[in-house]
Amino acid sequence: MSAQINSHTNAQSSVANLLSVLAFPAVIAVNIARRIQERRELNQLLSMSDYALHDIGLQRHQIERAYYQSVWSRSGE
Repeated sequence: MSAQINSHTNAQSSVANLLSVLAFPAVIAVNIARRIQERRELNQLLSMSDYALHDIGLQRHQIERAYYQSVWSRSGE
């Protein structure tokens, strides 16, 4: 009986490992797509006047700092 339980548990573990390996590229793709969208939004903000930025409560240096950060430095967020 315990051999059946162990083999079932091992099979579930193998399937879970396989799914996590197969899902990894999708996770990377989602992260890249999110970062591209963020860069587009930052570009739009940078194209606004200082007055308009002030009106929505932002300062240009804050946006520039976020924009010029490396893609890799933000990967852990």
